[in-house]
Amino acid sequence: MIALIEADPNFQARISNELGSRTEPLQVLGLSDVERLTSGEPDLPDVLILGPSVGAPDALTIAERLRAGAPEVSVVLITDALTSDLLQAALRAGVRDVLGSSFTGAQLQDAIERAEQVSHGVRDRGIPHDDREPSAPCRVVTVFSAKGGVGKSFIAANLAVLLAQRHTRVALVDLDLQFGDQAIMMQLFPGRTMSEAAANVERLDVESLPGYMTPHKSGLHLLAAPLEPGLAETIQPSATQRILRLLRQSFDIVVIDTPALFTEHVLAALDESDECIFMTSLDVPSIKNTKLALQTLEMLGVGKERIRLLLNRADAQVGLRVQEVERMLGARVTTQIPSSREVPLSINQGTPLALADPRSGVTVALRELAESVGRGAPVHEPDAKGGRFRLKRKVS
Repeated sequence: MIALIEADPNFQARISNELGSRTEPLQVLGLSDVERLTSGEPDLPDVLILGPSVGAPDALTIAERLRAGAPEVSVVLITDALTSDLLQAALRAGVRDVLGSSFTGAQLQDAIERAEQVSHGVRDRGIPHDDREPSAPCRVVTVFSAKGGVGKSFIAANLAVLLAQRHTRVALVDLDLQFGDQAIMMQLFPGRTMSEAAANVERLDVESLPGYMTPHKSGLHLLAAPLEPGLAETIQPSATQRILRLLRQSFDIVVIDTPALFTEHVLAALDESDECIFMTSLDVPSIKNTKLALQTLEMLGVGKERIRLLLNRADAQVGLRVQEVERMLGARVTTQIPSSREVPLSINQGTPLALADPRSGVTVALRELAESVGRGAPVHEPDAKGGRFRLKRKVS
């Protein structure tokens, strides 16, 4: 059910027309109805659209009240002036999506679809486990680099998207607790993040933890980094470890994006990981840092068999060849990702390249990586009736 708060009858008609294909009619509410929505009454809307006439200050206040009193109601904000400051404030207030008033019908439908996914996830308090094989193993994969700016978050996001297209339950964890970008890269507006999960870690279990995650249209679920850098200090490494262990019980594959530092949280992630995708690039500082970090991993007991070396922008003409990188590192590059101008475009548009351009050379290379990483995990398989999926173990 979709509800709208907006005083302008013309805007009401516009939204109603855009949603005309839906079976349930649009509910038009007033500001006085917000109190009722937060009073715990049944049959709340899945999505509440706040129109331009509401005004940004009131809209953010409404979103904060709903996040506290009715988190199952997803708020979509439509504004005449979409600025970066408003976007950040909306994220902090728990708004699921923000659109400018010049939105297209497709943009509105997409925003509502994502908001509904969040609403349903909160209502269900997680992901159904009815069809899960009790013995199905989970693979935990950490994406790491010893230098910033090599494309680590892009690789983690698109790898998770490609895994989610084939595998049943995929989680993406943004462990860059101060400056994580996964939510904004995927145009997601998390109501809860790693900081809320850590604050309630003693009460978490496999049923409640997915309620702190945000679903993406690809099928993956994101455990987002805190919305404010200062909240990173409130998260204990022990909480990170417990959360990762619970995710291992709830999902088939967990992909972890990390900062370019050996923090206590990164070390906890490496301890819980079956595999580390170690990224580097064709520049001397990156290779130097990679060499030192590989030595550090060896000292920490992370064996070479658990490390997959990925070279990003491997076709760049910068005076270094892949063979020289391998010689300097004393390790074989197992995955090469080509350069593409589509990469920054997809990041700026908030759509993973794996979805925007499945035939891109970057996507093709990442798909091969995903197939290798996901080997042995349960995969989607249509049942005899079609349409529905059951679990089937992939044979190596």
